[in-house]
Amino acid sequence: MPETFIPKIQQEGEIFLNAISSGNEAVAARMMPPGYLKLIDGEVAAYLRKRTNGFRKSNFALTRASVGIPQVPQSVDDMLISFVPATSQAEYDDGGSIGQTRLFGPTSITISTYLVAVSSDKGKIWTFFEAEPDRSTIDRALPSTVGKLVIPAKLVNAIPN
Repeated sequence: MPETFIPKIQQEGEIFLNAISSGNEAVAARMMPPGYLKLIDGEVAAYLRKRTNGFRKSNFALTRASVGIPQVPQSVDDMLISFVPATSQAEYDDGGSIGQTRLFGPTSITISTYLVAVSSDKGKIWTFFEAEPDRSTIDRALPSTVGKLVIPAKLVNAIPN
C-alpha cells in the first residue's frame, strides 16, 4: 500500500531539503535520482549555487526549510513517485550595516514548492529533486512518466512578507 511510505518519504525529504538549503553537496548528490543528476550534468554544486543565487543577490538568506505531508505515491511503470510540499523562508540580511537597512519592500519571502520523491525499488530507497515552476524538469528527469503523473497545479509559489 503506497500510503505506508508517507512517513519515510517525509523523513527523507526533510533530510534532502536541509541538504539543498544548507549547500551540503555530498548529501544532496547521494539523494538525487540518476535521471536528475544526468539532467544537471552531475553539477550538484552549480545547482546548489543557482538555487540560492537570486536570494544572495538581493541580500536575502534562507533561514528555515521544512516539508509537509507527502502525497500518496503514484505508481508509474516500475517507479513510485510522490510530491512532497516544501516551504522555505528567506529573510533580508543587512549584514549588520546600517547602510544596508531595508526601508522599502519585503523583509522576508516564503517559498512554497514541491520535492519530487522517486523510488525505483518499491519504496526501499527514495531519491529527490526540487520541482521547478513548470513540469518540464519532471518530464526531462523522468521521461517514462510523461503524461502519466498527476502533478500539482502550482509547483512553485513565492509570497513576499
